Amino acid sequence: PRYYIGIRYEYTDNGMGLRITYNYSSGTETDILIAKVNGTAINKSNGDTLEILLTSFTLKAINLTTDMGVDYILDVEVEGVFVGVQSTYYWMHLNEFAKFFTANWPDFLFREIMWLFIIAFSITLFNMMPLPIFDGDRILKELVNWIFGENYKSKKKKKDKLIYKGIDTECKLTEYRVERIESVKIYLKDNLREDQNGEIILGEDNYELVDKIGDGYNDTVSVNLPENTKLKENTC
Repeated sequence: PRYYIGIRYEYTDNGMGLRITYNYSSGTETDILIAKVNGTAINKSNGDTLEILLTSFTLKAINLTTDMGVDYILDVEVEGVFVGVQSTYYWMHLNEFAKFFTANWPDFLFREIMWLFIIAFSITLFNMMPLPIFDGDRILKELVNWIFGENYKSKKKKKDKLIYKGIDTECKLTEYRVERIESVKIYLKDNLREDQNGEIILGEDNYELVDKIGDGYNDTVSVNLPENTKLKENTC
C-alpha cells in the first residue's frame, strides 16, 4: 500500500533519527527531531526506518516520539496500492571486516573529505589576503611586478630614532623593506664629544642591514661596535 502521512522528513547524518521539516496539513515549516517510530528506536543501518513501517497492510496510525519524549500521532491514509518491486540504494559491504563499519561509513567518509576540502580552501583564501603577515602580500607584489614591471619607483626616506639599552646591538626598524641606510649616528647622552656636538657617525663597516624575520626583506640594522666602546644606556 501507499500511505499519505502528511509530513516531509529527512534522516539525520548518523542515521539514528529523522527530522520533520514540513507539515503539509498546516502548511508550516517545522524542525522536530524524531527518535522512535511506534516505540522502536530509529536505526537506519539496521533497517529500523519509517519506510519499513509503511509497508504494513494494517497500518492506521503512526506514533512518532521525539528525542525529548514527546509523542505525535499521525493518521495515515491509503493513496493506492503498488504491485511490483521497488528499488532503494544503500552501501553493501564487500567482506566480513567491512561489517564493523556499517553502511553509514562511506557517507561519513565523504562528509569528512568534503569538510577537509572546505577548511583547507578557506585557510588558503585567508592566507591570500594582501597583508604583510600572509603569503598574499608576496603574491600581490609578484602580480604588480608582472603587470607593471619591476622598474617602478616607490622609494622614500625615513629617519628612525632608537635608544641603546646596553645589551642588544640589533635595532628593529619601523619599516621592513629597507634597501639602504645612508648613515648611522649615535648621539651621546652626556655630550662627551663637544667638538661634534655629542654626535658619532659610524662607518659603513660598523653596521649592516639584516633580515631578522626571514621574509626576504631587510627590517633590522645590526650595529657592530668595538669591544672597547663604552656607551651608556639610553644613548640614542
